[in-house]
Formats: sequence, C-alpha cells, structure tokens
Amino acid sequence: MSSELGQRLKARWIAEELQPRPGVSVDDLDAFETTHGIRLPDDLRNYLRIVNGTGKYSEMDQSYHCWWSLEEWKSVEEKWPREGLIDGANTTYLFADHSIECPTYGIRLAATNEANEIIAIFSDKRPFDVYVVADSFTELMERYLRNEMLH
Repeated sequence: MSSELGQRLKARWIAEELQPRPGVSVDDLDAFETTHGIRLPDDLRNYLRIVNGTGKYSEMDQSYHCWWSLEEWKSVEEKWPREGLIDGANTTYLFADHSIECPTYGIRLAATNEANEIIAIFSDKRPFDVYVVADSFTELMERYLRNEMLH
C-alpha cells in the first residue's frame, strides 16, 4: 500500500468521525512476525505503519466495516479452535469484519513474502463458507475506497 493510499484511507475514517489508531512501530511489526513465525507483506506493513485500525474492536465505519488493530488480530485457529474449518487456519490472520463478523476478513500469511490472498469467512455455517476477495491487501483497500462490495 502506498503512503498516498494509506493517507486517503485515514482521511476517510476521520471524515466518518472514527478515531483511527496511530501507526505501529517497525519494532512492533518485527515482533509480531517473530512471535507468529510469519512475514507481513510490504503493503500490509505500510498500512500498519500509517494507521492501526479504525479504533476499538466494535467501532464500524459507515459501511459497517471494523478494521482491527494489530493487537486484536488472531489466527483462524485461535478464534475458532476446531480442526478443519479452513485450510491454513494457523497462518490465516483475521484483521477486520463486516457487520459484526458477517463476514470476517483474513489474510493468508507465511514465513516468506509470497502471495497473500484476502479471504472472507462466513462463520455462521459449518463448514465455513470461505471466498477469496482480493489477491493482496492493496487490492482490497483500493476496492474499499471505491465503495465496492468486499464479499
């Protein structure tokens, strides 16, 4: 994510009377990667350096999205500790939701900076309905800023 895109995102949230959290330090990003044994893609690192979510977990924007702070992120495995709900549950990190977790958005992460698709998880059914909604965090946020449906 470019700095310009991040600033547009932050300005949108402020215009919607949200209080975006200040960006995360490089040290905190490095610690998150080390703790979880993953590598955040550059566009996601840039986003988190500019802004760290829309505020508290329950604070939604005008389109009913809530963008979580890094401290609130969990793997699918941590959130729903049942085996077999989705492939890659231990390396898919939840970072946002729409209309109180319908759906919840996750990003597939790995120890290397490879493709990081964004998925929408509908957890109201078993097995979960899972859809790829973007090939990168930047693509997701560009669509969001154009007010496109994300799921």
